[in-house]
Amino acid sequence: MQGKPFAYVRNPIYVVLFCFLLAIAIAYGHVTGLIFAVPVYAIGT
Repeated sequence: MQGKPFAYVRNPIYVVLFCFLLAIAIAYGHVTGLIFAVPVYAIGT
């Protein structure tokens, strides 16, 4: 089962949402906001 998405995360949509969070922060120039957003996201998911 190694190498498959479910081996690392329960639901791969969480990885996609995290990547979307990063992309939006970088696109809008709010990279410093990630210091707050990443822990909140991790707790929420």
